[in-house]
Amino acid sequence: MMLDRELMLPNAEFKKPNPNIPMNEWNMKVLTTTRPWPSRKKYLSVSNYGFGGTNAHAVLEKAPLSSKAPDEAVDDVEVDPKRKLFVISANDKESLRTRIKDFGIYFEQHPEVFEKTLFSNFAYTLGNKMSQLSYRVGVSATSLDELGIRLAQLKINPSRVLGTPIVSFVFTGQGAQWAQMGVLLMHEYPVYKLAIKRADQYLRDLGAEFSLIEELEKDARTSKIDSPYLCQPACVALQIALVNLLESWGIRPASVVGHSSGEISAAYAVGIYDLEGAMALAYWRGQMISLLKSSFPSLKGTMIAVGTSREVIQPMLKALSGYATVACMNSPSSVTVSGDVSAIDELERVLGDKGLFNRKLRIDVAYHSDHMKKVAEAYLTAIEAIQRFPSATASFFSSVYGRSAEPSELGPEYWIANLTSPVLFSDVLGKIVSDDETRPNLLVEIGPHSTLKGPIMETLQSMGPTVSKIAYTPTFLRQVDAAESVLDTAAAAYVRGATLNMTGVNFPKTSAANRWFLSNLPRYPWQHGTRYWHVSRISQKHTDRDRARNDVLGVLANYSNDLEPTWRNIIRLDEVPYLRDHKMQGVVVYPMAGYLVMAIEAARRRAEQADIQISQFELREVIVGSALVLSDDTDAETTITLRPYAEGTRGSSDIWDEFRVCSWTSKRGWTGHCTGQVRVRSGPKQQAAAISSPFETQSTYTKAQIARIQKSATNYLDMSHMYQVLSDLRAGYGPIFQDIDNCYSSPHHSFGDLHVRDTRSVMPKGFEPPLTIHPSFLDGLLHFAWPLLGQGLGRMDIDTLYMPTMIKRDSRSQRSNHRW
Repeated sequence: MMLDRELMLPNAEFKKPNPNIPMNEWNMKVLTTTRPWPSRKKYLSVSNYGFGGTNAHAVLEKAPLSSKAPDEAVDDVEVDPKRKLFVISANDKESLRTRIKDFGIYFEQHPEVFEKTLFSNFAYTLGNKMSQLSYRVGVSATSLDELGIRLAQLKINPSRVLGTPIVSFVFTGQGAQWAQMGVLLMHEYPVYKLAIKRADQYLRDLGAEFSLIEELEKDARTSKIDSPYLCQPACVALQIALVNLLESWGIRPASVVGHSSGEISAAYAVGIYDLEGAMALAYWRGQMISLLKSSFPSLKGTMIAVGTSREVIQPMLKALSGYATVACMNSPSSVTVSGDVSAIDELERVLGDKGLFNRKLRIDVAYHSDHMKKVAEAYLTAIEAIQRFPSATASFFSSVYGRSAEPSELGPEYWIANLTSPVLFSDVLGKIVSDDETRPNLLVEIGPHSTLKGPIMETLQSMGPTVSKIAYTPTFLRQVDAAESVLDTAAAAYVRGATLNMTGVNFPKTSAANRWFLSNLPRYPWQHGTRYWHVSRISQKHTDRDRARNDVLGVLANYSNDLEPTWRNIIRLDEVPYLRDHKMQGVVVYPMAGYLVMAIEAARRRAEQADIQISQFELREVIVGSALVLSDDTDAETTITLRPYAEGTRGSSDIWDEFRVCSWTSKRGWTGHCTGQVRVRSGPKQQAAAISSPFETQSTYTKAQIARIQKSATNYLDMSHMYQVLSDLRAGYGPIFQDIDNCYSSPHHSFGDLHVRDTRSVMPKGFEPPLTIHPSFLDGLLHFAWPLLGQGLGRMDIDTLYMPTMIKRDSRSQRSNHRW
């Protein structure tokens, strides 16, 4: 491993040498830190000394990089491009930020000077071996140090990739060329070089007196790149090479548009013309300019860029003394005017007087004007035999017609119109981006420089906020490292979802034959803040109970909803033994007071959930339809449901809730027991002392009624006698439910003492959950009806058992209740 990685590893746990070993004299040293492998050293000795006296010594040599002989091995670090594209992705923004930070720490812990192949292996691992996720960044660099700096300076705020991007290619016309444009790419990318070589050879076959490659390699002092006969085919050859290079990386256009002569390359990009056909169109176009100058030496033309619209400039052109016409509509507020030199000079003065931006182009030909018609016939003769193909791989948008064009429309006559007609660039660009379904995500300018960036951005902004968000990127920038700019183009496509051939991008010559996966990179930073475990509503209610269970109401059912809440309870006599003291006809029957307490408890829970301060409970229209019979051998499941009381067919009450109590047993199934209405009154607001509240008025009235009843009810009734009579009638009330004492009655009223029984003493473990009011206490209130059945004369002269089954209205103050 040390030979393979070219590192010398330290000796573990070494502190100081044996003083009897002359380390300096023998030229020996024990490493305590990792050191780079000495240059020109390719052997390693390993010794092993066994405890039993067996010794072994091995001499190792570094393995060859490939199956070739050592002298034929290729060092791909030097062959492949030095600048590489690094693609980093994650499933969310925070993970992406953390991942970039972790890589920065990794670079510090693994200096590139000690690991010569780390840079290429890191690019290979990221691009070829890792999944490309939804949030992405792409950065090019020539070293890990540069990469670390660029990543640290990067503003990380990417958009989520939703799919493959729609890419449109925009091809620059003549005028953006510069000396040695794209030469560096010829030495680094075989695909690019092959296209230039093919173009050069075909130009020679056409009779060109120059070598395209030689002319491109000349410096600015000796280059003739601005000559029309050279710049036209040179720009087209460069654009063809870029199209081929991007295609080899996996970047293909869905639509194309060209500005002026850029339409030739656009037609090649969609397969309407092959390389030879496109180069022939460009070559003869350049030759026509030379023919124009030689055939019409007195014809002087030029062009001027103007910062205004077509509608504003046209009246000015009509007022000129010479010939001038709008040659290019670049954007809504930018045009190019072409014509006679005298007319352009006159227009320049007019524009200056009006304060309008203008810039005269360094060109001596009036393109896209009537001047070009003088060589139209010669151009047609030269190109009429060029072959074109009947289909296209993408949409071709014509800047001659201002719309999409079919391959059949791009015959020889079209290229005559391309030379002589105005360029409707802003119009056709608007057509490309106006369709919601085919609107591109990315516009890539293919050409020597970002000449069309201004017109493109201005056109997009004029079409509204949605269109203005379309991204733009150039392929080349004048006097900027071509590899860096074209890799930035690839990065722009990658961050928008393009699937790149990273082998072609970073290892175009060796195909990453000698690269390997880095297994010691930082782990992926998973984000645990988002919970992906789905919990259903019912499961959530089951695990997160809203309140503690009590023996009457139970708990909120898992299937309950907030609009019509349902509480569920299981009644077992062993768990609620005091119910055995309430028997009818010899069997345990759930008391009517239990249904009332259920309704009160349910209303309390709902009011507390709504943060209502309770002062009073009211019940009305309570009806018991059937008895709930309990037994020791059968559990009874009870439910109570609240729902807003329906006031007619069009609305529901905001005050009253309708309740319904049902039960289920294995023997009887579902049975309805009790229905009614319940509501709570909220507490009174604090009022001035001089003003009495309705509650105080009601309290005064109640006290007066009690005094009147006590005065009229004078017949004493022995409670033991009353409960004995009831028992004889098969209404068995045990000690827990015998709550009345000192009872006096009259034919219409009765009163007495109502005791609170100790129900906790009979409960398991002596524990009973708190209740607003206990069923045994409330049931005792109903017992005051029995003396009235005996005509209130102090005796129980009844021979038939009458059980209450309806309560018209009941009201009780929260202040008079206790939590039992």
